[in-house]
Amino acid sequence: MKFGHGIPIRSDRQAMAVDRGPGRKTGSSRSETRLRAPGNHRRDSLCQQDWLPVADAPRSLPTLAKRLQSLPTHEVAGCLAGNLLQAQRTFPPKKGRHKTPSYLLIDSQSVKTNYEGEERGFHGGKKIKGRSRQVATDTQGNVWAVYVHAANKSDTVEGCVLVDLIFGDLPSVTAVCADQGYRGTFVNFVTEEWGKEVHISGGRQGKGFEVEPMRWVAERTFAWFNGQRRLSKDFEKTTDSSESMIYIAAIARTLRSLVFN
Repeated sequence: MKFGHGIPIRSDRQAMAVDRGPGRKTGSSRSETRLRAPGNHRRDSLCQQDWLPVADAPRSLPTLAKRLQSLPTHEVAGCLAGNLLQAQRTFPPKKGRHKTPSYLLIDSQSVKTNYEGEERGFHGGKKIKGRSRQVATDTQGNVWAVYVHAANKSDTVEGCVLVDLIFGDLPSVTAVCADQGYRGTFVNFVTEEWGKEVHISGGRQGKGFEVEPMRWVAERTFAWFNGQRRLSKDFEKTTDSSESMIYIAAIARTLRSLVFN
């Protein structure tokens, strides 16, 4: 093992210098004694035999980013999705309920993305250039499926991809709930291809803010995402990495719920 420069070993006399001003007596008290600042000339004047040997650190250490670069991004996202489903099923079900949900809520969130993002677009309604996150949650706000795409793509068309992920992994789902943006193609695809029901939440009847039934659960899940620094904005270059970060945040919240509940 090689040894490089380290910390010099000095005696008490060498490490401490007495600073006596004019008129001070030789036998001054301890409070009058002050240490010299580290890194003075006395340190450099020591010979190398008096230095404390310290092992050299390796030039390069393996990081988590380098390990993830060796795996395809789509495999990482799929692995995290499987771990999330497994963690969700470990919840002790309430009396009269199953471990997997039968009713899911679907909603999308448009966020700004990095300028190096491969897939991004401009959302004309929200005036945001970035990506859209489509998630499917149960009535408790737990995430069961995630799909990220460019913001300029329609939710009613891209929502069909999210539905394929839902019904492929969760055959117990009998109906889904979505907002007005999922009318048309999404409703026809779910009813004809999968034979499931789609509940479109109605528009606001009056003026001002109104809490729509069941829709606030999905909005609360997006609020949880904003509490994560990595999810406050889409910093990822690919959509697969964006989905992986959402799965990681969902897994962390699920584990916290299992531990504290």
